[in-house]
Amino acid sequence: MKSLKIPSARTGRWTRSEVQQLQRIFGSNSNERLARILRRSVASIQHQARRYQLAKNKVFVKKHRGQGVYKMPRWTPEQVKMLRRIYANLSNLEVARILERSVASVVSQAHVLRLRKSVRHLQGMGRENIRGRWETEGRRNH
Repeated sequence: MKSLKIPSARTGRWTRSEVQQLQRIFGSNSNERLARILRRSVASIQHQARRYQLAKNKVFVKKHRGQGVYKMPRWTPEQVKMLRRIYANLSNLEVARILERSVASVVSQAHVLRLRKSVRHLQGMGRENIRGRWETEGRRNH
């Protein structure tokens, strides 16, 4: 795919605020529009999207393809039972893939059911976040 050139596009490291803005608006905007908004190349947008595992909103994708929008199917009793069983110890992305639902749907249903992540899982996530920060900061300081 040919990379769209953005006049006076920024290069170099992404700031925290740029990443946060990308995470907020990625799902409902085309990569070309994101490139114009953030003044970054499409390739840079795509790289950050892969890095942070961002995905387009299903409604946006359908509209972008010219297809009709549909509502997600209701949760079946079997899916709810499985969600209750696996939610505490897996990431929302893993749960979504297993149940073939969107991450937003999983988060929403878990909230409705008042499900929580296990302490063990949260500790692991914390360790992973710290490891990621220290590795990144260590690279910057060298």
